[in-house]
Amino acid sequence: MSSFSTDQITTALNRAADEVLNVVHDDGDEFLSDAINFVVNAGLHFLERPDASIEDVVHENYDDDFAEELLDSLR
Repeated sequence: MSSFSTDQITTALNRAADEVLNVVHDDGDEFLSDAINFVVNAGLHFLERPDASIEDVVHENYDDDFAEELLDSLR
């Protein structure tokens, strides 16, 4: 099994997110962009903290106002 550094994983996930957003015809849909970037951030967060909750991810990676807005939009 291959082994990858955190930097390699971060780069690959961010590139994947960018490529998906470049292909998707979202008409500037901020929700889609936020959701895809949130998945990237959650994946990276879980690598370091596998027992964290999704709420932990939001509150540790985003400012409080945006964190609540993001959680509300996903519910």
